[in-house]
Amino acid sequence: METAGPRQSGRAEAWRALALGAVAVGLAVTDALSLVLFSAAVLWLAFGPWDLRAGLAVAGAVALVLWATADSPVVWADRGWPLLVGGGFVLAKALRPRWRLVAHGIAAVVLGAGLAGVIFAVWPRGWLELDALVASRFHLAAGVLSSGLESSLRARVEGPLAEVSAWGAALFPAALAIASVAALALAEFLRGRLAGVSNPSLGPLREFRFHDQLVWVLIAGIVLLWFPAGAALQRTGANAALFMGALYWLRGAAVMWSVLAKVSVGLGLLLALLAVVLYPLTLAGLLGVTFVGVGDTWFDLRRRLARRANP
Repeated sequence: METAGPRQSGRAEAWRALALGAVAVGLAVTDALSLVLFSAAVLWLAFGPWDLRAGLAVAGAVALVLWATADSPVVWADRGWPLLVGGGFVLAKALRPRWRLVAHGIAAVVLGAGLAGVIFAVWPRGWLELDALVASRFHLAAGVLSSGLESSLRARVEGPLAEVSAWGAALFPAALAIASVAALALAEFLRGRLAGVSNPSLGPLREFRFHDQLVWVLIAGIVLLWFPAGAALQRTGANAALFMGALYWLRGAAVMWSVLAKVSVGLGLLLALLAVVLYPLTLAGLLGVTFVGVGDTWFDLRRRLARRANP
């Protein structure tokens, strides 16, 4: 059996780190640079390496973040949230060192959200400011998208765009939570590189999994979303369902990838082309992948497949 060489393994890790960075940048509603670099600074202070080269790199990163967020209307959120989740990651890793990287990231987000909830309970104006700012950004983005269209087409898309922007504003906590898990994984990868070692935490996609008990968070989110429990609880449920749904979609993709890993490159490109052309079916397929991820919770599909392949 052939094993991947150091160069190939390093290249795979670089691609995974790039994907994590794309998720962090694409979904972060606060400053993405701060989310990654401040988190990395917290991890470096907690775990090292404590040498001059790493110290200078971290000091430069912190200075860059302070400069980039100086004019932010919610600078306390841009700088405070990475400190909360970074501290949560340190605590989770100290208490449960054998957990997987994604478990540390989820625990960090839960701990950070809990502490942020306490802060906003004492200082509700802070939450109102952040919520209003995010809503205005989504509204502005929808206006920019529709402004360049012809008047007849603009009249047809303004309503759907407004609805999408409203949903985006309501679900920004889940998007930020997903971005934070990705940013923490990237921060840990960067810290490992500063230490001069390859970080084994960024394993292959086909090995992605997390605690099975988290399926109840998804179920609770769906229940809160669909039952008349009040606007605040419904929003909480929608965010919980989106956050866990994204994780379960990734887990389902890991299962599918473990099955399709032996598919030829040509067939893989053909499937990708069909996914683009038949996009309505692709959307249904995305939901199906999520169900596969949920099914993996109870049936451990990858282990079953491995047993059938190697009886």
